[in-house]
Amino acid sequence: MCYFLTLGVPAKSADIMTSAAPRGFAIGLVQNRSVLAQLPPEFRTYLLTSGMCSCALYRRRSKRTEDPSEFLRRKYRKKGWSDSRIERAVEQASKAKARNESPFVGLRADVATIVAEIAHQTGRVAVIVHFYNGDTEDEMLTLSTARSFAAFELLTSSFPFDEDELIWVTGSTARGSSLR
Repeated sequence: MCYFLTLGVPAKSADIMTSAAPRGFAIGLVQNRSVLAQLPPEFRTYLLTSGMCSCALYRRRSKRTEDPSEFLRRKYRKKGWSDSRIERAVEQASKAKARNESPFVGLRADVATIVAEIAHQTGRVAVIVHFYNGDTEDEMLTLSTARSFAAFELLTSSFPFDEDELIWVTGSTARGSSLR
């Protein structure tokens, strides 16, 4: 179905979450029991979306180690294509990819800024990305071991992480400076 980005914050920070989504984004309360069971009891969870899901906000690390051009060449050779036709197709695919793909892995830069600002205001925020096959309220998730990062680390790296991994982002900023 789709990726959804879940943010968990202390319940006392609910008012921060209602105003945390800039234009083009939406934040809505979600009460998935399997996610809530893996967070501190005083936490509430929210989905950060753009459009109807979070697919454009997160990009997973590629698990393919092979060069995409070689993959296409092998695929088209199996179909019996000529070498010149294969090279034209590979060139077109490379140009299309360069036009359509922004170079990020993990959270998109503007999303990382939103998460860092929430962490700065709330002290810490749980970040979870899951590819849902069913209802966001009912699907069962088992999260991998938690890792923790300071907000400034989130903003200064490509921040790759895997689906179903619990990430804690703390409100710490470089040398105590504000994010704005």
